[in-house]
Amino acid sequence: QTQPQPQPQPTKQINFDQLLQEIDNAQHSSQIYRVLNCYRDWWDQPKFRKGTGWDSPPFDFGDVQGILYDAADIVTFVREYLDANDNTMKFRMLDGNSQALFNRTSKIENENSFLRDLVHSTLSDAVGYVEGLSAQQIDDFMNKVIEFRNAQKAGHK
Repeated sequence: QTQPQPQPQPTKQINFDQLLQEIDNAQHSSQIYRVLNCYRDWWDQPKFRKGTGWDSPPFDFGDVQGILYDAADIVTFVREYLDANDNTMKFRMLDGNSQALFNRTSKIENENSFLRDLVHSTLSDAVGYVEGLSAQQIDDFMNKVIEFRNAQKAGHK
């Protein structure tokens, strides 16, 4: 006689606005810095190393550090949202396809466009968007995080 198999417990669905309000700031900050450090690795390539490098990056890390931090913040929120709604094991490249974006960027002319491109690249791989995301979803998440962070800043003044 066959015993019924236990059904997996459904993950409690959480919406993105709720996630923004309930985030664990220490854990979130830790994840931001993990992504940020992966971004920074691009500047640590042997070809860019001082004294032994044969090339220089088209833009300095210090000049884009704020944009990189904002992108890592947005990406971390999106990943936390995905994890909150799907507790299956995931293998992620923390910086996604961002290295390809850095390699093809010769100059940052518009910081907002670069931020958007970086968030999209980080949530992509060589084939396209990861974990079922779409460009529109990413833009929506990005706008919500920017709005949330701006409201936080306004509240601290």
